[in-house]
Amino acid sequence: MSRNHVRRSKLLSMLALLGVVAILVAGCSEETKDKAGDVGKSLEEDAKDNVGKGAALLVAETFRTSLKTNQAAMEEGLRSMAALEEVRQDMPGDPDISEIKDDNGDGLDDDGKVLIKSSDKMACVIVPETGDDTEVKEGAC
Repeated sequence: MSRNHVRRSKLLSMLALLGVVAILVAGCSEETKDKAGDVGKSLEEDAKDNVGKGAALLVAETFRTSLKTNQAAMEEGLRSMAALEEVRQDMPGDPDISEIKDDNGDGLDDDGKVLIKSSDKMACVIVPETGDDTEVKEGAC
């Protein structure tokens, strides 16, 4: 089962629980209604947080996959600045992709870490110095 499927299932479960809470609250005291409202707000915040994380991870996985199939990357290596820039420019939706840098001027990304931001959430694509064993991690690089 994919991560996105698991996240989607969790989100749907939280939304269903929120609906049940709303129905139960209709016949409760004001204090109980306030507590249930707090639970509902917490569930809503958790759902939004999970959606943001999922979006950042989805963009990062798309970047990673595109990089592995990029012609410049196949010829010059995955850390090739040409490949990384091509993939960044070709990403749909113009996502916030940063930390691609070549301070020493050798044509390769210096640390192999690419930061992806979506809303206020982040994911990191980690590109090895050699080989093609890339990975995506949740959070900042």
